[in-house]
Amino acid sequence: MSAAQELLRQGGPDAVTHSALAARSGVGRATIYRHWPDRGALLQDLITTRAAATRVDFVGDVRPDLEAALEAMQRNLTGEDRRSRLLTMLERATRDPELQGMLNTMERVMPIRRALDLAIANGQLPSDLDLTLAASLLLGPVLHRDAMARRRITPEFIAAVVDSFLGSYQEQKS
Repeated sequence: MSAAQELLRQGGPDAVTHSALAARSGVGRATIYRHWPDRGALLQDLITTRAAATRVDFVGDVRPDLEAALEAMQRNLTGEDRRSRLLTMLERATRDPELQGMLNTMERVMPIRRALDLAIANGQLPSDLDLTLAASLLLGPVLHRDAMARRRITPEFIAAVVDSFLGSYQEQKS
């Protein structure tokens, strides 16, 4: 996985192939194929492993948990090289099923999803919450500010995004 992470970091998803991974890791291609019969499975495990390594200390309170998750996402997804890889993956996922599978996996395991799941389990958000919509409402402003506005993402900005998101659910309860 370390070798696969290096390949992804250096060349994006196109660089993560069975042949390249064998060359980088020193493990035979047959062994790699035994673990990951296709590139899609390899990419999905890569994303799952990377997400699991993203440390977020959740406290069981929706506001600080969402803020911590967004800060972790900001660290993992923003910056010039990460931004270009992400945008390339998003564009290519529209026509490459392996990348679409990787993005679906990323959505399920990213910190913002874990924070939302915890808030639902704790009764702080509704059980029928549309998780894809909620993640989009939270992560969208962070990605926009980084990729399009090219402005720094501050803790105050993240707090404002979380306040806006939570405010919309409080209004629905009233």
